[in-house]
Amino acid sequence: MLGTVMYHKKLYLMILGLIILVACSQEPALSNETVIDKEILGDSDSEGEEKKYKEFLNDYGHPIEIDKIEKEKFDFLKDILKHKKYLFLGENGHSIAEFNQVKSGLIPYLHEELDFDVLVFETGFPEANITYSAAKDLSHYDLMKYSIWATWHSDDTLQLFKYISDQSKTDDPLILTGLDITSFTSEYDGTSLTEYELGSFLNRWLLPLNSDMAALVKDIEGKYAQVSHLTSKKERVELIKRYQQVLQFVEEQKKNLQETYPNSENLIPTLIESIEHRIWVLQEVFDKGYTDLTVYKNDYQKNITLRDRAASEQLIRLIEEKYPDKKILFWYHNYHIMKDANKMMMVDSDLKTMYEPMPDYLGTILPETIKKQSYVLGLFMDTGSIVSDGQNYSIPPKEKETDLEWIMKQSDASAYWLDISNESTRPEWLNQTLSTYEEGFFEYKFNPSEQYDGLLFIKKVTPTVYR
Repeated sequence: MLGTVMYHKKLYLMILGLIILVACSQEPALSNETVIDKEILGDSDSEGEEKKYKEFLNDYGHPIEIDKIEKEKFDFLKDILKHKKYLFLGENGHSIAEFNQVKSGLIPYLHEELDFDVLVFETGFPEANITYSAAKDLSHYDLMKYSIWATWHSDDTLQLFKYISDQSKTDDPLILTGLDITSFTSEYDGTSLTEYELGSFLNRWLLPLNSDMAALVKDIEGKYAQVSHLTSKKERVELIKRYQQVLQFVEEQKKNLQETYPNSENLIPTLIESIEHRIWVLQEVFDKGYTDLTVYKNDYQKNITLRDRAASEQLIRLIEEKYPDKKILFWYHNYHIMKDANKMMMVDSDLKTMYEPMPDYLGTILPETIKKQSYVLGLFMDTGSIVSDGQNYSIPPKEKETDLEWIMKQSDASAYWLDISNESTRPEWLNQTLSTYEEGFFEYKFNPSEQYDGLLFIKKVTPTVYR
């Protein structure tokens, strides 16, 4: 999807409150502000540079066969990740089939061989937690569609959720959760989400017991999706009162509600925790806001700052209180997990509008104690196509010798993992400023080794086929 930039612009103009990564309908235009910078490569001839990169990438890159994921091919990670407790898996665009394929193939290996037992998806805290708590009573398709945003609803991701569903019935589950304060909305990637929303899930659950309460919970979930720090306090207070009504009903009907999902013993406590989370967002996040937002120029920057600061607080609680002894995986966009997004230099005019000044992203604001235990993997691609609002858009191949994608495609492998965490083997060009492209189109500059411990590169990508 062309979500990150076009979606941000759309939200900015509409002054929507909660931010989710939604595709928009405009076809992207490449920026006229592209700067060709020779500061790294000088005037060396292209053939010599290609050979230099090819040799390094072939020697140190670990090839991955996207169409035939074989778990044993990931054994190189046992050494790379042996001292890491948290692994952040990024992507520089959503709705990309190969990103879903490689991560869905990788995660079971990480769970079985390296004991990563928790998967944090870039999705809503209540959506993921409530749905996972009912995993034993749900099909793997329902587990996927109710727990994560529709941009990942594909056959590729479904294989991962089949694995999560199957493991939930064993003594070695892969626990699914989320951190986000955002909610599903009724429009997403051109797909109606009416049947996917948490409100619809709860509506069907409560309906046999009380039709009025079932209607109420669906209505307030719809209203929550439109709330932000811009919403009047009066509206938020009214919404809180209605959530408290639902909370009281759940407390009174615990036994009857549990009978619908008899194998899901943690479901009712999780539902209560999730309703309390909604109230916390309305009371605390949008009122106190964690920070002075006056530095930001637009509402996107303010909202994403609130969103990721709240996610950071949830993550710390997850690590310190809920799963202190577990190794944890994170499925997120590259921007959210970069070590210091403030060091990015925007070239594309749309990126400048939305990201200057840079919002407080999750990976940037995490405590150093967590960062030291983390491995951050950025996902990138060169060319191919992506989907947005049901339309495919062709990604142009990168031709500048200062483009990360141009350098990375000199490898013989069509897809590979490159570990760049070892200073002794890392070449100087990975410590310098390079250009890269958000979703294949929107240029910015960054220093790879400042932001990531590893790069996963795919030469050619195809659009996600939605379920």
